[in-house]
Amino acid sequence: EEMRDEKLAKLMTRLQALCRGYLMRVEFKKMLERREAIFTIQYNFRSFMNVKHWSWMKLYFKIKPLLKSAESEKEMQNMKEEFERIKEELAKSEAKRKELEEKMVSLLQEKNDLALQVQAEAETLADAEERC
Repeated sequence: EEMRDEKLAKLMTRLQALCRGYLMRVEFKKMLERREAIFTIQYNFRSFMNVKHWSWMKLYFKIKPLLKSAESEKEMQNMKEEFERIKEELAKSEAKRKELEEKMVSLLQEKNDLALQVQAEAETLADAEERC
């Protein structure tokens, strides 16, 4: 029984060591990724600090907001055009709907007239059959 306990203890210790090793490797990998990200950010910031005083970069910084406003104006114009197009389509569909409703009313009236005519003819036919 003692041998079994010793073997079991060794197995559990080995399993715990493997799990801890795996977790530490994962943590180390995350630390390396963070370190690489920090180096990249520092490199980019240093590069920016070197470039920001150049005259063409100053010009770019002044023009960049204007580009966004021109883009937003263009987008607004496109939206207005789309709105007008949809508004026209709505007006056309409303006109067509009204036309179809009027046609439906006239057809219903015609149907009712024909039904009355058929009923009247059926009555006259019934009267004629009774006479004969």
